[in-house]
Amino acid sequence: MISQQEFERIVVYMKRKSGINLSDKKVLIQGRLDNYMQRNGYKSYNEFMDIVEKYPTGPEAETLMNTLTTNHTYFWREYEQFLYLKKSVFPELKERTQNTHDWRIWCAASSSGEEPYTLAMLCMDYLGLEHNKWDTKILATDIDTSVLEKAVKGIYSKDSVENLPEHYVRRFFKQINDKQ
Repeated sequence: MISQQEFERIVVYMKRKSGINLSDKKVLIQGRLDNYMQRNGYKSYNEFMDIVEKYPTGPEAETLMNTLTTNHTYFWREYEQFLYLKKSVFPELKERTQNTHDWRIWCAASSSGEEPYTLAMLCMDYLGLEHNKWDTKILATDIDTSVLEKAVKGIYSKDSVENLPEHYVRRFFKQINDKQ
């Protein structure tokens, strides 16, 4: 069982390190960390946090961050926002970078990659036949290293692309097997 002091220690750490506010997530923290704590022989959350704070770039700190972040994502997530980008932001961006043909886009909280890949497809679709003349780069980041590994691989289930327009699926995806 996590004590109030241990809970607050984790909340403060996560807020300081990631900006994530877990102040009303005691059940979530305990639920996600309990099995890990038991499997790895920790007698208390304070013992675990001592290691996390002593080695802030170590495996326990990474485990804490990966365990307490929520990775809810899918292709075309927040569809209206992507439409807004295509209709309002991209035209202005294109005009402002007409001389350089240079787009740099940062997709924070990228999780397993569905959102930055959607963004890349949208950029190519918007630029059309001219896309080869443009140097577009998308930086996809996330504090959860385990989901970034999936993003780098770029392998998704067939179900995960069902919300994408069919022409995007045909153009940007290659079928691996019956499920991927």
